Amino acid sequence: MKKNHAYLLSVILSCLLCVCTITSTTFAFSPEYSHNLSYDTILVNGKEIKVSTLLTDDERDKLVNLFKEIPTLSTYGIFTEFDQSITTIQDYNIPQQKKDNIKKSVIPTSKLALSIVKSDISTSSQKKYKIQSVAKWKSSPRVKNKDKFALAWAGNFAVSSYSSKAYWKTSTGQSTTVNSPLESIKANAGIAYEYKCGNSDNSFSFNPWYVQINATLSRAKGNGNNRANIVAKYAHKTNGSGGISVSISPGSISFSISNGASYDTASPVSTTLSY
Repeated sequence: MKKNHAYLLSVILSCLLCVCTITSTTFAFSPEYSHNLSYDTILVNGKEIKVSTLLTDDERDKLVNLFKEIPTLSTYGIFTEFDQSITTIQDYNIPQQKKDNIKKSVIPTSKLALSIVKSDISTSSQKKYKIQSVAKWKSSPRVKNKDKFALAWAGNFAVSSYSSKAYWKTSTGQSTTVNSPLESIKANAGIAYEYKCGNSDNSFSFNPWYVQINATLSRAKGNGNNRANIVAKYAHKTNGSGGISVSISPGSISFSISNGASYDTASPVSTTLSY
């Protein structure tokens, strides 16, 4: 009987310990920022993440999994929205692409998945967000060329800081960081980066792991009822000598290519900015 009581007590203590290490007390307001947001603090891999109580359980689970997969994600701010590509369509054609003799495919998410996370870092006078978007390769592409990754937003938000880096891995798990050159920037509209998709050196081959874009956006506060779209898109060159060009307008991204080359795109991800 004593053994049963001891066993039951150990199980209860273990369960309580698990809960304490995953989610802490829910706070009604955020003292760190000059606005009120209800959030929970979740511990992931030793990092505390402030997650809005408005996120669904499914969104929370996906956000936590992304933090487990991507070690470079920043925990700054209160995470209020999350989107991840889910389309698994293989191929599609667009009339304009047929006319230009360009073959284009949607990369299935089993190979390449895009995510975008938004954290609120607003002050008393400014609506301010930290945006992080990730394109993660789940399996190495056959062609390793120069790809493009872009982020575009509406709402006349100014970008105060922006950066991007690519991360490669070998088959044995060794990783390295690669700078992603800035392709273009359009004031209050968007940024685009060029990304070398791995290294084909036969003696020591790095495969693409993921590429990440970070941007801090801000503008004067409105009445809080305004909404602006923000979208992330990725283009992967598959053939030909031409390069991929990026066109950015507020909340919109389009790709094109020259010299009869071809490229694939990942399913885009998007979220909204309120102000």
